Amino acid sequence: IPIGIQSVEAVYRATDDTVTAFVSVLPSTGATVTLRLPGDPFSFAEEGGGGGGSIEYVAGSAGVSSGGNKNVDFDIENSGTSTVNVDWLVATYTTTGYYQKVIFDGSEVFNEASPRAGSGDTAPFTSTESISAGAQISVNLQNFKTGPYGGPNADMSNTDFTIEFSDGSVITFNSGT
Repeated sequence: IPIGIQSVEAVYRATDDTVTAFVSVLPSTGATVTLRLPGDPFSFAEEGGGGGGSIEYVAGSAGVSSGGNKNVDFDIENSGTSTVNVDWLVATYTTTGYYQKVIFDGSEVFNEASPRAGSGDTAPFTSTESISAGAQISVNLQNFKTGPYGGPNADMSNTDFTIEFSDGSVITFNSGT
């Protein structure tokens, strides 16, 4: 893969699921990217259905915060009838930026500064987080910088986001101003 920020795409043809990630390839180094399709794509082909969980975006809840608009905050709700467990998320977005932390319902579940997570990267949680049926919680992606190893703050205002959760739920929103 050439040096620079490159797009890597995986396609599961049985369900037409596509996952795209961006990887930053530095001179004289390797790069690793993990791609995950929503839910369990191999069981979809057998069952004839699609994935999808019960996590939904709470309309109007997204915003940016902190100096330089370097944090993205949004609320989600479990619209299902049973508890949902979440082990990771993948944030894909339209602005170049790399985040250090994920705060899930007030708990820090991801903290990686070297390198930070970028658009399309999987942010594995340090512990499984549960959302009760009908519960609404806040999620924060914090400390966006312009490079995977730091740099100036990245302004994440007015950025389109797609967030995929490990239960197969996918939400979209714009971070606003």
